[in-house]
Amino acid sequence: MKEKEPTINDVVQTLNDLAITTANGFSVMERRFESIDKRFESIDKRFDEHDKRFDLLETEIKLTRTEMSVGFSEIKDEIKRLDERIDKLLKMTNEDISSLVDELSSIKLRVKKLELKNSHG
Repeated sequence: MKEKEPTINDVVQTLNDLAITTANGFSVMERRFESIDKRFESIDKRFDEHDKRFDLLETEIKLTRTEMSVGFSEIKDEIKRLDERIDKLLKMTNEDISSLVDELSSIKLRVKKLELKNSHG
């Protein structure tokens, strides 16, 4: 059996069908790409929001570190001042003790002299 030769109308119809099918396929693919683009845009927005949050956190961390550094510096200065005050107080206490020991020795000496005087007297 001999195949029938396609007519121009058959070729035109086939080409029209192919064009419609191709156009429909492109249309479906275009909608899929638009959907994917929207998902990527949504993801990009979320990343941007996270980046902003991380930037805020980084700024807060830097500010906190600066405040801590200043606080530690102030604490070190206060400890140094307290050490100096304690050293002065210890020096004054030692001087007072030394003075009291000298006075006690002087009093003991006077008591002995009085005892000697009273015993010879």
